[in-house]
Amino acid sequence: MIKTRHIPVVALYFFILAPVYSIVGYINTYIVNLKGASKDAEYFVDLATDWATHGELGFYVNSEFYAQFIGVFFRIFGSTEFVAVQINIIALLIVGILLNRLLRMQGVPFLNRLLCVLVIGFWPTMVPRAAAAMREPLLILSFLWIYYEIVSIKHRPAKSRYVSLLVAAFFAFSLHKAGAILVPIMLILAGFYWQRERLKIAKKTGYLLVLMFVVVGAITMARGSEMLASVAGLRELNSILNLDAETIGMIFDYKSNISEGASYHVIIDLSSPMSIILSIPQVFFNYMLQPFPQNVRNVFDAVALLEVLCRVVMLAYLFNKRHYLSKESRLLLLFYFAGCFLWSVGTTNWGTAQRHHLTTNWMLVLVYVQHKYGFNFNLVRK
Repeated sequence: MIKTRHIPVVALYFFILAPVYSIVGYINTYIVNLKGASKDAEYFVDLATDWATHGELGFYVNSEFYAQFIGVFFRIFGSTEFVAVQINIIALLIVGILLNRLLRMQGVPFLNRLLCVLVIGFWPTMVPRAAAAMREPLLILSFLWIYYEIVSIKHRPAKSRYVSLLVAAFFAFSLHKAGAILVPIMLILAGFYWQRERLKIAKKTGYLLVLMFVVVGAITMARGSEMLASVAGLRELNSILNLDAETIGMIFDYKSNISEGASYHVIIDLSSPMSIILSIPQVFFNYMLQPFPQNVRNVFDAVALLEVLCRVVMLAYLFNKRHYLSKESRLLLLFYFAGCFLWSVGTTNWGTAQRHHLTTNWMLVLVYVQHKYGFNFNLVRK
């Protein structure tokens, strides 16, 4: 339930968000492609349409899970990309609600809260890509939902919080193969975060969550190759766990050719263990800072460069204030760098990097606004 004190920011955000995304979504669906990543969106729509026509509910991960998720709505409202746009609008509305609550905990004033929510909701590359059949808004929602519940549990450990956390974790785990790796990392970090507060309920439940994911992960890696290979959406993860260098190399080659003009021509070198170790920092560096000014050739590259500059400014500010960061902010920054590192390993061009950054930009913006304009981090008591 949305309390009245949340209505001004949420209402203003919604009345700006819904029309803009609906208009752009209508253009994307029926007039002209503005999203850029048209192949992915068309693939998701075709897959969801096929499921809505004669599919059955089942356990899927990655693209197949997303297709099944929007396919449920396609079956009810019709198989059109515009339906997926409405799902993204709802997801971004919930993102706005959760962000507003977190900012209120920090004591951020109304205007700064509104601007923060609008910046995240209308990040330049967000609008054309979220107003389409793309997973980024749902990934943002799932990661933010996990963080929100982790912070809430520390202050008000209730059983419903743990259930909500498990639902969010499962959704993020299923939505993207990157989430299948990042979610266990987030829960392990949450266990350390809860432990510091010496809350018995939080500690016990945190250990239980961590133990559950560690055991499941260990069983999967030790004995679950056939199981992984049989689950639609986890075949690439199975190749990684089995150190299938040939398949992984084919994936990197494919990704590097998706947008040759935007490629930074740096990938993980799988020729030897030392080559892997030495190439990872290069890949991460390029993921965070490309395109460089000399690589800007069009307006899309210019927007990408502007986003890099914003990211550098926020990171520099937070580094300067590192001794004053709250535990919650440090936790979120760990999530941010873990997510960026994970995305960087499988990214070879700054066009794709822009899409992946959308799922973690909110973490950086939130910490930046909290510490630049906030004054306290106390959850509003009931």
